[in-house]
Amino acid sequence: MSDYLNVDELRDRVSELEDERDQFLDETCEEAGIDEDHDDYNNLREETAEVWEKQQPEGQEYAKLIDIIEEVGSADFLIHESHFSDHVREMLEDGGDVPKKLAWYIEIDWEATAENIRSDYSTIEIDGQTYYYRD
Repeated sequence: MSDYLNVDELRDRVSELEDERDQFLDETCEEAGIDEDHDDYNNLREETAEVWEKQQPEGQEYAKLIDIIEEVGSADFLIHESHFSDHVREMLEDGGDVPKKLAWYIEIDWEATAENIRSDYSTIEIDGQTYYYRD
């Protein structure tokens, strides 16, 4: 479990998996003796891609990442629910809304502040874990 998931890293992983898928499809067509000029070439690649996504661990990971990326849209990162109040504190300090070094006697209820801001975020479930994001 990570505090943050970088969506660009997820996109990079999808690209890696697409390369693996394409290699798998090329090898399958080669083994079947079907090249790009054959009438069944596109059908075989399409059917093989479906099998790859359902039966190969890499294909299952690919399908899952595609679903995540589509759902979170243009979000840059996903914040694990256990880190959300820390994220809010860091965001407000970095943005200058709250000084980074408060006097020792000043306390801020970061949980309540996070709860107030939570409505600006959407959630996604990944492997039973909840992440927050802003699209």
